[in-house]
Amino acid sequence: MTNQTFRSMRIYYLIGVACAFISLFMDWYVFQGIDSSSTVLVDWSYSLLSDWYSPVRLDTELNNWYKPINASIPLPLSAFFIIMLIIASFGAVFYSAEEFSKMKHTKGFAIINLGVLLLFVFFIVAFPIMYLFPNNLLFPLLIFYDYELDLAFYFIMGLGYYLQVIAFACCFPYTSLYYKLAHTFEIVPKLDVANIFPINELDLDKLIAQMELINEQQHMIKNTKNSRHPKSPEVLEAQEIYNQFLASKKRRNPAP
Repeated sequence: MTNQTFRSMRIYYLIGVACAFISLFMDWYVFQGIDSSSTVLVDWSYSLLSDWYSPVRLDTELNNWYKPINASIPLPLSAFFIIMLIIASFGAVFYSAEEFSKMKHTKGFAIINLGVLLLFVFFIVAFPIMYLFPNNLLFPLLIFYDYELDLAFYFIMGLGYYLQVIAFACCFPYTSLYYKLAHTFEIVPKLDVANIFPINELDLDKLIAQMELINEQQHMIKNTKNSRHPKSPEVLEAQEIYNQFLASKKRRNPAP
């Protein structure tokens, strides 16, 4: 994986975050009742910031009767979601893992990105199950005709909800790789990656493999230091590779 590929994934991530921001102001669900003369008698819409709302002209007993109850995502959770999106956007713009000098800061932003991704999953899955279905709001699109009231009821998932789905799809690849990079770099924090991979030759797959190899070698060598049994050929080979790596670092960074 080249640094250009990673940059493209970051662009898609930012597009996903932008979709999530836009979804805050869009309707997530629309519930309408229309009679045979195409007059709207029941009209309720839901957005994350506005809650359930209906046009003032439909302030009637019939419309109020059909108002969804306990079908709103708590406002503190919505506020927390907005804060997480802002922090994640800041991290993606100013603390990209493709820059070695900033890799030590990636752990915190990796957790933030993961939290945003989990919130996407919550909104996509929990919103219908926990808030729509208990109110008999059918998901995602259905037209039901009530012969007694002579009304056609429309149950429609709004654009805001689908923007959340798009945001999840755009953010998932970058978030996964970013978290893996942060986790791997945390395991081997002293790895001098800048001397192993020049910035203009960045290969993230090779970087991760190098980090994991060195960590595995360190682990094997540590476990065999106090062992009374002879070292296996695999351990000896791993130790030799690690010693060669240390020697190459000394050659790249000669003592002053």
